[in-house]
Amino acid sequence: MLLPVRVDAIEEEVKALKEQGLQTLLDKPTTGKFGAVRFVYPKSMHGVQIEVYQPEVGRSAQS
Repeated sequence: MLLPVRVDAIEEEVKALKEQGLQTLLDKPTTGKFGAVRFVYPKSMHGVQIEVYQPEVGRSAQS
């Protein structure tokens, strides 16, 4: 299962997740269809992969 989560400040949110003990798959954001993307390691979330994404400036998540 993949759960996408839209955020306004990806690095701040990922930092907060790491402070809670979650692991990420990438050290830096990658560019996805809508903007910057980071993934939380599924084992950190009991098998659920979390996609944290920050849309590009001026672009909505539905574009």
